[in-house]
Amino acid sequence: MVSPLQFPFVLPQMHLVITFEVDPSELGKPRKLEITFRDADGQGGFTLGGNLEFPKPQLLLPGPVTANHIVALQGLPFPKAGDYQFAIAIDGDVKETITVRAMPRPQSKS
Repeated sequence: MVSPLQFPFVLPQMHLVITFEVDPSELGKPRKLEITFRDADGQGGFTLGGNLEFPKPQLLLPGPVTANHIVALQGLPFPKAGDYQFAIAIDGDVKETITVRAMPRPQSKS
């Protein structure tokens, strides 16, 4: 949750940590990663994209392989209160969405 004193608000810095679970048959294959940030109405925000490839480890144990991917974000805009979403897509297929709620901070009573 993001709780600024007022809106619009720009979050100076944030890190989005994504954990991928990859089937061993997919290792070494190039993929396209796309991260989209939008408000609850699907408006505003931005899209980041890039290539992603999980190399084959020298020692491969049975089962899926996990890998973390950290995205540093600066100047993340929240023009109004409400829910915002990150949509994480691989090769155009949305695999996960992450909701961030932006609500004004309650005013303290003096």
